[in-house]
Amino acid sequence: MKKYLPLSALLVLGFACSDDPINVVVRNLDGPTDVAFGCIGDMRLLDGETVINGAQPPGVCGQWLSGETPAGQDGLQAPDLFGFVLQQTRGTIAVVDTFAGVVADSDPFAPGRNSIPIGTLPVGLTSDQSGCFVMTANAGSCDLSALDVASAVSVVEPAAVQRISVTNAAGEVLQAKPRAIEAGQLPSSEVGVECGASPSGRVFVTFPECNLVAAVNASTGQVEAGVRLLEDGGAEITDGNVTCPTQCGSGSSGAGVVPTGMMIDAGVPDAGPMPPLDLDPGAPVAIHLSPDGNRMFIGSQNSPVLTIVDLDPGGLPAQLRTVVLEGDVGISAIE
Repeated sequence: MKKYLPLSALLVLGFACSDDPINVVVRNLDGPTDVAFGCIGDMRLLDGETVINGAQPPGVCGQWLSGETPAGQDGLQAPDLFGFVLQQTRGTIAVVDTFAGVVADSDPFAPGRNSIPIGTLPVGLTSDQSGCFVMTANAGSCDLSALDVASAVSVVEPAAVQRISVTNAAGEVLQAKPRAIEAGQLPSSEVGVECGASPSGRVFVTFPECNLVAAVNASTGQVEAGVRLLEDGGAEITDGNVTCPTQCGSGSSGAGVVPTGMMIDAGVPDAGPMPPLDLDPGAPVAIHLSPDGNRMFIGSQNSPVLTIVDLDPGGLPAQLRTVVLEGDVGISAIE
């Protein structure tokens, strides 16, 4: 059960499928660093009869907000749009109800105003392809977390968080610290599909220690392909047979590896800020997917080289080229 709190600082939530931004007054956010959106409400399934209450692709809320009724959803009330705000230092996600203008308290029985623990040192937040989960990559435990968005807003069930280990094609766990995470495919636009038990689609995750951007199956955590940046400014496409130095678990000072899919406490809140990086020129720290989903951009903190990756119809790397920026610069973020 969750209680809701009034809000006070202004957070402007821009939504791609709506012409106008949604202005929500928000209190009690603690060092927000990233945001993803969830669309939750009544939905008629593809059988044309069954109506359930659950998560839907975020674009469905955009259609309702623009005055359009999605196909097959006539006679239903518009779903609600929720913002999921990552609070990196505390390792939590705050849930913002954009319609009511409130932030949920995820644990009304604990003192203070509580968000949902998601992981140790989460470095980014993105939605899976279905819109049923939001996902983080965790630098403190070298894994991924997936939050079931419907459970996050439920007033009767606790928030459900899965921890997902990243593995290579041989099934070996990559115990390397991620630096960024980005959706690997555009969100689904199909309405009427019930959520599965695990995330869908693919995410791209950067691992600076091994100069790798990995295309990771969001459900299993397995690396399907990747792009490895080279110190001379070049890059190469790789398959799932990748390795990285151990930075978590046995032989390191980091957290232990968590079995994929295990439902556990999401980690130690208030884990402190991300430590500074001393990286090779080829270490990727920033990624961004183009609006059409056909191209990915990769930046390195200590290099002026921008790597542009053309993706094939399945969303995997197909071709590479590079652009060298002027001056002695690096790339720490791509928007």
